[in-house]
Amino acid sequence: LLRRHAHRRQERDERMLRTLLAPLGTGHTTVELHLHTQNHLEAPLRSLFPEARPVFFEHGLGDYHYLLEHGRMRGPLIALFADRFAGYLARQGQLDQEVRPILLPPDLHGLMIRLLEELDLPSTPVPPDRRLVFVLLEAVDMYEVPHSFWAAYIDHVLSALPDHRSHHFLFKPHPAASTASLEATVRRCTELGLSFTLMTDPKQMGIAAEVLFAAYADRTDHVFCLFSSACFYLSRLYPSPHIAYHYSTSWMERWTGNAPPMYRRHFAALKPLIEQVFAERCVPY
Repeated sequence: LLRRHAHRRQERDERMLRTLLAPLGTGHTTVELHLHTQNHLEAPLRSLFPEARPVFFEHGLGDYHYLLEHGRMRGPLIALFADRFAGYLARQGQLDQEVRPILLPPDLHGLMIRLLEELDLPSTPVPPDRRLVFVLLEAVDMYEVPHSFWAAYIDHVLSALPDHRSHHFLFKPHPAASTASLEATVRRCTELGLSFTLMTDPKQMGIAAEVLFAAYADRTDHVFCLFSSACFYLSRLYPSPHIAYHYSTSWMERWTGNAPPMYRRHFAALKPLIEQVFAERCVPY
């Protein structure tokens, strides 16, 4: 049934693309396909242009995994972690794989600040006399973690911070974070007497952490995650000697026993990529 559904969708998308591309005419001699992975338009585009060479743009850490078919890339990748990923592939004997670096603007921080001003987000009050710990609350409900997971995560973060009483904790939830996970987080932080702010405004939850962090980078000492893409992106986009970036794949792995097989496979595929490619500027805890 899934194959039949995918076939009908591809036929529909091919008809749509023919209509949209008809005004371009047929005078072109070369077609280039610039794609994201996990995109429903990839198959119809490659069907319409079988001779075209696809080039993939990174959209998330999963792309480094999704791009591989039988251990080889489906096409060149333009990526933030290009140098590390090329080395990772080379160690597996894939010396001929093309990985190109993303070119970042020189004043990325300033650009993000201007974007935040344009978005007019609600202000987040934080104590002016405290340094910040920026914690990414990941949406891991699909891993079937028990309810005790959320309090245990807070305790795990604190175990890596002997001086946590001197900091204010800023929690950035994933847009798909469950209400139960947020309530459990607030309950545990309140029990422990932490100074904290949970960003629950829909605009703040919906905006990418890579953009939102620009407002707090100068005051932040630590960023914590489990295996969130955002933490590894932040470590590359906001490199600073006064910010320590922390990840914890090994601790998270202990909580994946009840996860559906597809999520266990996904985590198992990402773990070596995280540890060998993305976490160059991060430390495990």
